[in-house]
Amino acid sequence: YMAAPWLEELLRRRILLVTGKGGTGKSSCAAGLALSAVRRGLRTLLIEVECSTTARSIFGIKKPSMSPKRSSSGVEVASIEFQKGVEELIHEVMGVPRVVRVMLRHPVVTRFLRASPSVLDFVTLFQTTRFMAPSGGVGKGYDLVVVDLPAFGHAKTMLNVGRTARELFKVGPLATRGGYIDDLLHNDVVSKVVIVALPEEM
Repeated sequence: YMAAPWLEELLRRRILLVTGKGGTGKSSCAAGLALSAVRRGLRTLLIEVECSTTARSIFGIKKPSMSPKRSSSGVEVASIEFQKGVEELIHEVMGVPRVVRVMLRHPVVTRFLRASPSVLDFVTLFQTTRFMAPSGGVGKGYDLVVVDLPAFGHAKTMLNVGRTARELFKVGPLATRGGYIDDLLHNDVVSKVVIVALPEEM
């Protein structure tokens, strides 16, 4: 149960990042937050990371898609798919879509990228910021983006991936995008991490 004043405080943010131990109802909580936002008149997107299906199940959306799908409740749901997400990220960096597609179809490249969980983490946060873009861009200028993150151990590392990218690359588009992601996620006015736990664990 979440007291109304705290809920109103959360829904004033642009990004809510929901995490917690597996089995605590983290994904259901993320769905509940998204629905609460829609009922308050906010244009809301719920993002699920690859392999998660709870959000789609709750809102009756059958197939995963990077393009947001609107549910009957008004909540829009997008699923971050590794392959397409990486293609869009590299396309933004390189600007040569045909070369990107050919390169990423190579099995060695695909295996290499999948071997590093940080790649999917960066892609997820990269897409999250794109969905916040104003109308006319890739996003629709959502009032609120709720991200159903992985379990807390993984999510803790994921939340620092922007800073890691900025420090690793120093300059260039990946460093710039990493810095933007890091600044956004560590701005308390813009984003908030919601940790879901069972009373017994507390």
